[in-house]
Amino acid sequence: MPTVNAADIIGKTLIAKTNVNIRSSPTTNAKVLSVAKSGNNVGIVYSWVYGKDAKGVKDGSVWWQLEGEGFVKHVTGWYDYKSLQDQGVKTTAEKLEEKKEEDKGWGDKLADFLKGGTKKVLIGAAVIFVAVKLGTTFIETNAQRRRIND
Repeated sequence: MPTVNAADIIGKTLIAKTNVNIRSSPTTNAKVLSVAKSGNNVGIVYSWVYGKDAKGVKDGSVWWQLEGEGFVKHVTGWYDYKSLQDQGVKTTAEKLEEKKEEDKGWGDKLADFLKGGTKKVLIGAAVIFVAVKLGTTFIETNAQRRRIND
């Protein structure tokens, strides 16, 4: 699973990619309340907590606390990341890139546009040229019609 902010998972529905044990507390030796089968909803994430080992000492693992009752351990590959993306979750890299784009000034945006290739500039110039040429032709044609009608 790509790197995401745990806070972005809160309120989202986890979908199992493998069978996932839903436990009564955030430890691997806690009672199994139920098992979410591969492809099924695990539950909606309410919060996240650090897990504990059998002695009750924090072990550095992350557990998702589900709405209602239950905890599931966060293990890469256990959950369908595509379903989280469909729910609006973005990777840290995607969020940084968006922030960078938002922070650009108009000068940087213009430079990016021009870097996009001479093709864009040439097409823009051609459109302006055609518009001016058609406008000039229209004006000249109307002027000739007036002279003829006068």
